[in-house]
Amino acid sequence: MKGLRMKNVCVLAVLVGMIALAGCSNSKLTACQTENESLKGNVSVLQQELQSAKDAVGKKDKTIEDLKAENVQMQTKAMEGIKTMMERQSAKDQEVKDKLTAAQKENTNLRAQLEQAKTQLNQAMESQSTKDQEVKDKLTAAQKENTNLRAQLEQAKAQLNQTMEKLKATSTPAPAPAPAD
Repeated sequence: MKGLRMKNVCVLAVLVGMIALAGCSNSKLTACQTENESLKGNVSVLQQELQSAKDAVGKKDKTIEDLKAENVQMQTKAMEGIKTMMERQSAKDQEVKDKLTAAQKENTNLRAQLEQAKTQLNQAMESQSTKDQEVKDKLTAAQKENTNLRAQLEQAKAQLNQTMEKLKATSTPAPAPAPAD
């Protein structure tokens, strides 16, 4: 823009210098004045073009500012979205951690209960084993006693049979009376 003004000023200065060198002849003066008017018209056109260019640059600058503002707004929304996602993920992570901790505590409690149940079962099995041994011992004793009693019974039967034999032998039956004819 400054270069264009400088150029116009230089052209105008050259024209003024040419007029001064050429003298004041009327035909040359008229030609110079015509050329001067033409140059003034060119300057006016150039100033209008310059203003149009400034207006176009202003519109472009406005568009750039609008795009920048829109970009900032989009970035802000994107960051807010990312922040929201991260907060949600963090909440889910914490929820999973809490559930895991609760599950681990429950697992520990269940293991303790299992160990306690195993101990009780072992104790019950030992107690039952002791009772089973007592029952076996009593059964063995009862079987021995039963065997002894059977042996004694057999001895008693043998003695009874001997006594019966002796009684039979010592007591002879009286002869039966003869049948009367």
